[in-house]
Amino acid sequence: MLTETKIASIASLFTNNITSVKNLNGFHNAIYEVSGDITFILRVAEGKREEQTNSEIDFLRYLHKNLVPVAPPIASLQNKYVYLVVVDGKYYTVSAYQKAKGKDCWSRGIDGNDQFIIIGQTLGRMHRLSMLYNCNKVTKRRQWDENSHLVKAQCILRNYNTDLSDKFNSYISLMRRFPRKKSSFGLVHGDFLFSNYFFDDDNNIFIFDFDECEYSWFIYDIAVCMYYYLLGADPTELHEKVEEAEDMFFHIMSGYVMEYELDIECLRNIDLFFQLRDYVLLSSILESSANNLSSWSKSFVENATGRLLGGKPFIQVDFERVYKMVRR
Repeated sequence: MLTETKIASIASLFTNNITSVKNLNGFHNAIYEVSGDITFILRVAEGKREEQTNSEIDFLRYLHKNLVPVAPPIASLQNKYVYLVVVDGKYYTVSAYQKAKGKDCWSRGIDGNDQFIIIGQTLGRMHRLSMLYNCNKVTKRRQWDENSHLVKAQCILRNYNTDLSDKFNSYISLMRRFPRKKSSFGLVHGDFLFSNYFFDDDNNIFIFDFDECEYSWFIYDIAVCMYYYLLGADPTELHEKVEEAEDMFFHIMSGYVMEYELDIECLRNIDLFFQLRDYVLLSSILESSANNLSSWSKSFVENATGRLLGGKPFIQVDFERVYKMVRR
C-alpha cells in the first residue's frame, strides 16, 4: 500500500527536504503534490513503464525547450528522470514534474473565446513541433490503437452489446486504413481535456498530464478538447449545442492557424475522431462500473451507443465551412 510515509520516501529521490505530501487523487496513476525545498508533482504509476515514461519525458523536454507551455519534468538528485521502485513486492514507475501555474477548470470557471484562441494556438505549436520531433534516442511511444481502453474494448463491448462490438471492429479496421501523413499524424497529447491545463489570471496556459501521449492524428487533440466541453453535465443535450460547438471551433481554429494548418481530409472526417473518443470513454466506463453506472455515465453510455449504432455524428456541425470562415 502506498502510505504517505512510503510516498515521502519515494519523493526524497527528488528533494532533500519534504514538509508535506498531498494526494491529488489521480485517475490512472497515483498523483501527489510534494512540498519542501521545492514544490512539485510526483507521479507513481503501477508496473514497469520505464521506457514509455522516458519517451514521454523526452517529448516533454523537447516541447518545453521550444517554448510550448508545458509543465516540464524534474530531474532527481541523481539527475535521473525515471525510477523503477518496489513497494510491498509491487513495481511502480516514478517521475516528477513542475507544478503547473494557474487555476484548474473548477476554480477558473467557464473558458471563453480568448482562452479557446490560446488553446488553439498552443495546440498548433505543439503539432507543428511534433511533426519535426525525432525520437531516435528513446523508445517510441505507443500507436493510437495500442491505447489500453481500445485494446480492451472489443471484449468489454461484446459483453455489453454485440452489435456495438461489431461496429467497433469495423471502425478500427477503417481507421487503420486512414491516411497517416507526416503533416497530420505524430505525437499528440492524447488526453487534451479541460482538466489537463490551467490558466492563470493573465490568460497564460500551462499543459500537463502527458501520460496518454501517443502517435495519432493531430486533429484528435482538437476533437478531445471539444468533446468534453460539449458533453458537459448532461450528455443528452448535445443536439442543443450546435451553435456553441461552431463558436468554440471557430476560436480554437483562429488560434491554431497562427501556428499550423489543419489537414483538410482529417477535418472532413472529424466525426471519426469524436467516435474514437466515444469508444475510449465507453470502454473505460463499462470496464470500471458497468453494473453500477452513475446517472451521467448511464446517460452517456446510452447516447453514445445510440449514435454509434445509428451512424449519427457526435455534433451536427459543418466544420469545413467554419474552418473556411477562419481562413478568410
